[in-house]
Amino acid sequence: IPAQLRDRPGARFTVILNGTKKPEGKDWAGPNGANYGINDPQLAGYLSQGHNYGVLTGINGLVVLDIDDLPRLETLGIIDKLPDTFTVRTGRGGLHLYLNCPGLTDKIILEDPELKDSEGDPLHLGELQATGQQVVGPLSRHPNGNFYEVVKDLPIATITKDDLMLILAPVAHTEDHQSE
Repeated sequence: IPAQLRDRPGARFTVILNGTKKPEGKDWAGPNGANYGINDPQLAGYLSQGHNYGVLTGINGLVVLDIDDLPRLETLGIIDKLPDTFTVRTGRGGLHLYLNCPGLTDKIILEDPELKDSEGDPLHLGELQATGQQVVGPLSRHPNGNFYEVVKDLPIATITKDDLMLILAPVAHTEDHQSE
């Protein structure tokens, strides 16, 4: 687990069996659920067996911008406005941008303001993962065999909720969506 996450005060992690993306255990996002601190022997045991881990978001201001369509977000001018931060390439080639954003608690769906998908709905561009969510951690293996790899080994940048919401406003869809 990279230092940016390992050394983060209050950081919590889930266990994800190798070859999957879904956390194991009951109430994994809850305060008394199946999530672990960095020094928890259960987490260490799973990791020593080669399993994946997830990073809980929404704890101590940690949010992750989970980008599925980088080229479109670049075209829309969103990416250039974001601070340089700890970044991970996902197993499917997207990006996870880790940010400190105190006060942001709701998951936000990113949708194209112009383009539609094959069903006529706004084109899905990604999500901002916050309270009650998690992302698969760096160096874990995606079900397709690719690894989540650190592509920007930087400190986690801090941004205010107002500034981040202003940047994401053209693509933010704040209707309540539950995690899968």
